[in-house]
Amino acid sequence: MPRFWLRAALAVALHDLGKCCEGFQQVVHGGARFPHRHEVMSAVFVRWMLARDEEGDLSWAAATIVTHHKDWPEIDQLYRPADLLLESADGLESLRSQMGVEYFLSAEHILREAVWPTLAANWAVPEIWSETICADWVPDDPVEELRAVLEAVRHLVGGLKQQNAPTPELTAGTFLRGVMILADHSGSAWENFRFLPELKNADRMRERLGLPDEEQLWAHQRLAGERIGNTVLTAPTGSGKTESAMLWAARQSSSADGHPVPYYLLPYQASLNAMRSRLAEKLGDAAVTLQHSRAIQALYRQLLDKNYESSEAQKTAKRERNLASLQVKPLRISTPYQLLKGAFQLRGHEALWTTASGALFILDEVHVYETSRLAILLATLRYLCGSLGGTVLVMSATLPRYLTKVLNDVLPGVLEVRADSSTMEKFCRHEVRLLDFGLSEELALEAILEDVRKGLSVLVVATTVGRAQEIWRRLSARTASEVELLHGRFHSDDRGKKEGRLLACRGVDKRRMGAGIILVATQVVEVSLNVDFDVLYSDPAPLEALLQRFGRVNRARLVPLRTVNVCRKIPDGSPVYPLWLVSKAIGVLDCWDGKPLREDALQVILDSVYDGATAERLMLELRQNMDMFERNVLVSCRPFISDEKLEAMFEEMFDGFEVLPAPLEREYWRRLDEEPLLAPGLLVPITSGQFNSLRRSGRMRLSEKMWIADCPYTDQGLEVYGPPTEDGQ
Repeated sequence: MPRFWLRAALAVALHDLGKCCEGFQQVVHGGARFPHRHEVMSAVFVRWMLARDEEGDLSWAAATIVTHHKDWPEIDQLYRPADLLLESADGLESLRSQMGVEYFLSAEHILREAVWPTLAANWAVPEIWSETICADWVPDDPVEELRAVLEAVRHLVGGLKQQNAPTPELTAGTFLRGVMILADHSGSAWENFRFLPELKNADRMRERLGLPDEEQLWAHQRLAGERIGNTVLTAPTGSGKTESAMLWAARQSSSADGHPVPYYLLPYQASLNAMRSRLAEKLGDAAVTLQHSRAIQALYRQLLDKNYESSEAQKTAKRERNLASLQVKPLRISTPYQLLKGAFQLRGHEALWTTASGALFILDEVHVYETSRLAILLATLRYLCGSLGGTVLVMSATLPRYLTKVLNDVLPGVLEVRADSSTMEKFCRHEVRLLDFGLSEELALEAILEDVRKGLSVLVVATTVGRAQEIWRRLSARTASEVELLHGRFHSDDRGKKEGRLLACRGVDKRRMGAGIILVATQVVEVSLNVDFDVLYSDPAPLEALLQRFGRVNRARLVPLRTVNVCRKIPDGSPVYPLWLVSKAIGVLDCWDGKPLREDALQVILDSVYDGATAERLMLELRQNMDMFERNVLVSCRPFISDEKLEAMFEEMFDGFEVLPAPLEREYWRRLDEEPLLAPGLLVPITSGQFNSLRRSGRMRLSEKMWIADCPYTDQGLEVYGPPTEDGQ
């Protein structure tokens, strides 16, 4: 669309002139609500500016104007022509009284005197436009002029609905509405789009990240910082992959026109919050925005931890939340699900897709996504790399070959970057031991306690929350040493405090030698915490999960080797992982029992889990799911409309609820009154199955749109299967 920017500029210039009408001005001065859409009234001026419309600009500019608040179907429903069969009135006739001579003259005066000089100074506007604006225009029948404009939009949108994405017209229409929304919202907030100078200068980026001179970087960090284009990075846990990603982003940005936005994509809110703190500390708060459903609460809590007063923290957190919605900051820490809002055409998807055009997508912790969700994410990234010109970096400590093959198909020209043999050798830091007893058995508990008595810090990872709670209770009763419990059924306030304490004593940069401590956790520890323990005891799990757990032991490599213990016995009633994957993991680790686990052998070990027929089956499943998502969802990415059916599909992706434990109900309502941003910090996530079970047993009730779970909440978190609370308190 060669005239894209002219059409966008004209739409922006005209989009709010409808506010000059008498009814809207009465609202501005405290009058009654205006029952009509000002954006529709603004569109009539397109007929003035584009009376001849030799270049076909009218329908595109008009569609951009009338949809800058509402989707086209809503506008169309309000202002359709009269229909005798349906006995519906002419929707436009009600606007006639608002479109008198004074309306047109005042709007044109504002356009001519206040708007056009800026437009003409920054754009090579067509001469015919500049000539047109010099003369007043008062149409004989403004309703008919507006009817012609809306009919042109109706015809355009109808034609676009017949196309399957991506096509040039659909993409251009998406960008037109996206630019309009972004400009309107940021302009109303008096916010400029910000740029990060370090993204244009790799040396400055390295300095801000606190990295050594280039020659002292790990080899994979140097290679990532030199690579232009789609990249897959595989390197050991703790070897600076985050810094590698930012060096890669700086290289892409410095070789690109404009300022491509980096999206750092992580699966869990805890890891997102931690990454936001980490990068904001290095690059500044003004550069980094946090995008997930609980971002404002996370920011508020971080500000309170920095000793902000409550009122100032609340004000700042709300402003940060608003800036995130405006898409003005240059570095976005986000869940992939924020991007998927564009794929599923949620309202305003065009603005999201516009900011994602030409963007840099850093996909971290790719191993945690189950196949169907990974397929949706990869299909979306393929779309973003194709029609929207994005570039992707996929990072992992463990990436099976079958997945690398799929990535080679998805990402054009992808190049692999791997840690070299020298790095691998330095990161040989774990000795594997397979135990012939279960994690909750007496032999395991006694071994854990013996290690603590030696002054070691012990990480214990159980498959389920219930097992973690049981093991925590038994260990706490038998030692005076600190025993901490961490899992997904604590509310975010408690979890944040626990993680803060752990980082203070076991963080990689702050760990204390000889401090006997036990952390009993579930798989939440695999991705959310940059902690360093001396020894691991773990339930069996898939190999990728075990390797992530290993990475939380001897992370800083302060000693040559530390022991990672894995129990062979698979717990009963633990459907968290596929049994075949767990069994295969134990099988391939068997030959390493009692030996140092070499990092350079991990790829071979991992590929032996996903061998032959298994790899082929998983590749086929991924590709089929990707193709199905493209057919059912991505082909329908069309501008000026959203899709309620796709929105429902998006909501179905989230298997879970947030509930309020009954014992915390009084405190929740107090917070809602006095410190509303702190109230959601008491909610606990549970699965749909747990929710339905509690509801069937009469232990779930709805109060003021909040689900209350009649379950104990103690220092062990929410006890879903515990006895009902007394009187719900």
